[in-house]
Amino acid sequence: MINYDGTYNQIIKKSSTKLGGALVVFEGHPQLLVGGFNFDLDDLPAPGIVLPCGTPVYCDEAARTITPVVTATVSAVDGTDATKVTLADVGFGTCAFNVGDTVAIVPASLNTVITSGNYATITAIDGLEITLSGEITSLTANKVIVQLDSSKKIKAVPNAILPYDVCRSADAISVDGDGMIGNDRPLLERRMPPYNDALKAAVQANGHKLTFSNRK
Repeated sequence: MINYDGTYNQIIKKSSTKLGGALVVFEGHPQLLVGGFNFDLDDLPAPGIVLPCGTPVYCDEAARTITPVVTATVSAVDGTDATKVTLADVGFGTCAFNVGDTVAIVPASLNTVITSGNYATITAIDGLEITLSGEITSLTANKVIVQLDSSKKIKAVPNAILPYDVCRSADAISVDGDGMIGNDRPLLERRMPPYNDALKAAVQANGHKLTFSNRK
């Protein structure tokens, strides 16, 4: 992969040009889905913000599209204003959500419809600090939040992970991506965006060989 600015096709800067990402999320030899996929630019973080390696993604092999499912661990909820939330850093000092995203605590079942009071919209982002449109019931430190779609379900049920960092240019008109479905070494979970058991099961389905390790 070439690290450059431009105005056509892969017109992005990556925080790392290598498989495994800047934080070395995995070692070994990854297995990628054949061919490449195209991001909807609205699904990517704001220009200059990194979508980290290891992010769960849904790759549609018919449409050739790739949809990231952004997650984050809550580091703290403001004691006087529960709409003020601090997210844990995965190494870039920013979060990959966008203003306008609807988020909720990641459900145990990925097909769950989240009910009123259990989700909110991000109205402002400052690094790792986000402001929500309202309180989310039971949101506390160490909970994992995830993007929802317009039906208030998780944005997509992932079937792969992102094998490198993506950071789009403000001039991007198209951004390509890949989905990783196997590796001969474990994924270093503590360096990745957070997964719950349901997200892990989704990316490991259909014979995919992705294993998670707590090794730093």
